[in-house]
Amino acid sequence: MGFGDVKFGAALGFLFGWPDIALVLGSAFVLGSLVGIVALGRREKTMKSLLPFGPFLALGAAAVFFFGYEIVHWYFTLFRL
Repeated sequence: MGFGDVKFGAALGFLFGWPDIALVLGSAFVLGSLVGIVALGRREKTMKSLLPFGPFLALGAAAVFFFGYEIVHWYFTLFRL
């Protein structure tokens, strides 16, 4: 993660606020991990390859903006919380 990702994350934090930025970051980490695992499995990337994190932050922010309540509801019903 570069400093541009940190600045982008801070801007998203100001935009979304405390509870939602945790969901944005969590979904960005999950999306980035899934794409990284698939890229490793397809031998497109190695463990030393760099993967930009900004697009995953943007996708996580869009997902929370449009489907935030549904994501939280799905998560809590999945684990029966």
